[in-house]
Amino acid sequence: MRIHCIDIAISPLTGKIVYNYTNYLSNQPYLSIPKSTAFKVTNINTNDQYSQLLKNGKNHQSRKEYLSAINQYTLAIKLNPTATEAYYNRGLVYLIDKRFSRSIQDIDKVLTLSPGYKRAHFYKALALYKSRKYIESIVDFDIHINKYNNDSNGYYFRGNAHHKLDHLKEARADYKKTLQYDPDHIRANHMLSRLEPSKSLKYNNGTKKSKPVNSSLELSRSELLQLAQQQSHNNKIDDSIKTLSRLIKLSKSDHTAFYFRALAFQKKGLHTKALDDINKSIEINSSVNYSYYLIRGELLLHMNQNLNMALSDMQQYINERTNNPKAYNSRGKIYLILGDTKKAIADFKKALKITPNYEEADSNLALAEVKTGKTNLNVKPNQPSRRKKGLTKKEMFYTEGIALYKAKQYAQAIISFTTELKTNPYHWGSFLYKAMSHYNLKQFTDAIRDFDEIIDNNIDFENIDICYYYKGLCYFNKKQFKQSITILSQAISSSEHNLVKSDFLLSKRSQAYFYIQQYKKGLEDINQAINYEERADYYVFRARIYDKLKRFNDAIEDYDSAITLAPNLVDNLAQETKSLRDKIQSRTNHFEVGMQTINNAMKELATGKHHITLCRNAIESFGKHIQQNGPDAKSLLFRAKAYWFSDDKVNAKNNYKLAEEIDIDLVYGYFTDPKEESWMASLINTS
Repeated sequence: MRIHCIDIAISPLTGKIVYNYTNYLSNQPYLSIPKSTAFKVTNINTNDQYSQLLKNGKNHQSRKEYLSAINQYTLAIKLNPTATEAYYNRGLVYLIDKRFSRSIQDIDKVLTLSPGYKRAHFYKALALYKSRKYIESIVDFDIHINKYNNDSNGYYFRGNAHHKLDHLKEARADYKKTLQYDPDHIRANHMLSRLEPSKSLKYNNGTKKSKPVNSSLELSRSELLQLAQQQSHNNKIDDSIKTLSRLIKLSKSDHTAFYFRALAFQKKGLHTKALDDINKSIEINSSVNYSYYLIRGELLLHMNQNLNMALSDMQQYINERTNNPKAYNSRGKIYLILGDTKKAIADFKKALKITPNYEEADSNLALAEVKTGKTNLNVKPNQPSRRKKGLTKKEMFYTEGIALYKAKQYAQAIISFTTELKTNPYHWGSFLYKAMSHYNLKQFTDAIRDFDEIIDNNIDFENIDICYYYKGLCYFNKKQFKQSITILSQAISSSEHNLVKSDFLLSKRSQAYFYIQQYKKGLEDINQAINYEERADYYVFRARIYDKLKRFNDAIEDYDSAITLAPNLVDNLAQETKSLRDKIQSRTNHFEVGMQTINNAMKELATGKHHITLCRNAIESFGKHIQQNGPDAKSLLFRAKAYWFSDDKVNAKNNYKLAEEIDIDLVYGYFTDPKEESWMASLINTS
């Protein structure tokens, strides 16, 4: 017989290594051994301990026991804080276990301790890529490829990162490099076939060989159309556009595909592409549904192009559909821009007759009446006396719009800015204030379109961060939180002029994360916002995140901080604070009841009385505590004890393992407690 070491832990009380020993016979399975030898503290050489921990970690890793592997590597790092290999291996396990931020932290530590260590840059790049940090990942892929210039996977994943960023030229080049070094790389060949469907190249030693497109990937026309519409419905607009583009490649005369792609481009604010597609659709089939003309008319109106065609399109639609208020409103706007105020007023009134609460038509009617001079506004469009010396007519309309905007007469301001843009389509200030006017009128879709005109055509605009910020707020107010997060992230990265305070951006993105239940990301943002500026509303919001994360004491502290900063909030927050204190009390009660019950069960066991009922009651109490507050190592450990003494060995082991995974130091600490050592040793050694 010989002693075989299975796992190692560090005792939180003694700081020494604790070995879990099991008797082993070369020709027999593991056997139980006496309690006195089940666990013992040793003081063997630190290097040997470290080597054993690494070996154990690798064994667990090979068996896909990732949490156990992480525990062993963590203990190795505690023994040797400069343990490059332990950090490296733990970083790989975190990557496999999809805990990407921790993987990046570990590999960064590796690169600090030993720059260029093994394939560290590749795995860091891969973790960044999986975290959707594509630009950062490319930097590390570049470093890796400079060292390993024939690594096909390095090229493949860098190509994917470029593809995600729409760097299609770079993506193609990387996929071709992948196939040059690994001609049988199926995924690279597939990705290249998507980017170059007419070629679908396979590389062999640098030589191109034709490979037919996989026909199994093809769907029927009706299936592709249905897929595209479903993607659009789920706000996956980019995917919808790709599906429709695929359908158009199959048949360049499919007017329906062009129509739906036009709608998708319109949703993304790519109005020029949308107009090209709707024109193509009508060109293919001149007898298309009248709704096609409505879409084209609206696009032309929005782009302030060929308004006579837009008017004709609206007329064709209205001839077929006489009860659509949106069509009358759009035609009225065209008449207003063309200077036919009388017809514009008639159309706006018609729209309001069909839908009396149509706010946009009501605002537009007010604008039209301003043009006729029927209102008593302080500032009137076209008033000659408003011209300043040296101002052109175009500049006058912009100046007039600014005055109306400052007076909070947003609907009237829109007319002035639209008139300015009619004669000066690249007047970005007019686009900005027109968009802001739409935003203040809660016309978020119109505001997004105007912000997109600036973002798509003038990225160097000095107020670009304001455009991103308010566009993000538009999506937020439309409850499209994922789009809001994307745009607000662009605002944060472009805030070089400090026109929008960073804490505002971070707090709003935090709220968006909150509403899609990504509370930890929301917490990261609101923490940064509070670092910039301590505000009561920031503390209140962070308290609500803490509440969701079941960190009730932290939440109460934040409510107290908010009240300190704004004493007038005390009444408003009283109910929320009381609710949190009740949750904390409830949490304490369930745990304490469980502990008291299991202790009573042990007394019953000692006197030979029936104890299983008490154990089951303890299991129920611990279960309520865990359900309400999430799992913690201590509750799981003592629920394992209750299961053990109620003869439910399977659940006892499962709970014990979960407790170990959460806090191995706490669990092993109880082995020094005479009351707990016996049952824990028995559980561990049960085959």
